[in-house]
Amino acid sequence: MYVCLCRGITETEIRSAMENGSRTLEALQDGLGVATCCGCCRSYAEDMLRSFRSSPGMHDEPRWQGAVAC
Repeated sequence: MYVCLCRGITETEIRSAMENGSRTLEALQDGLGVATCCGCCRSYAEDMLRSFRSSPGMHDEPRWQGAVAC
């Protein structure tokens, strides 16, 4: 699902950014550009961040660290 229509950013892209270390709205803005145009997606992105932070197994370190790429 598209979260940010202005920049064409999807929910999947935001989740991926969070899994790779983006833990604040500012980090998502810097990395993806979400909520940097009209701002309509800001509250949804913040909700996604809150949900991600409160999810079981969420660690301070990005989830990909220590993984082996094939």
